[in-house]
Amino acid sequence: MKPIRSRLGTWGPPLVVFLLVIAGWYGVSYLILDPDRRFLLPPPHAVVLIGFADPANLKELLDALLLSAGVAGAGLAIAAAIGITTAIVMSQAG
Repeated sequence: MKPIRSRLGTWGPPLVVFLLVIAGWYGVSYLILDPDRRFLLPPPHAVVLIGFADPANLKELLDALLLSAGVAGAGLAIAAAIGITTAIVMSQAG
């Protein structure tokens, strides 16, 4: 088990950056944007509630995630096939 100081040194800086980003997000949402323009950048809790807590929206997000992952996987497979084929051809040429 790592000592607390080591864990704080590992997790502290990313946690501070995360908290600063969330604080900035809230600041822009509530201090800079007028309430009638808040739809441009809703506060983080509204994004979580509407995007992930609502089952209809969650299903749509997960369907889109599945589609994106499939496209990314197909691209990876094509790139790997082209790369491996090119590497074999190059190794045989020399």
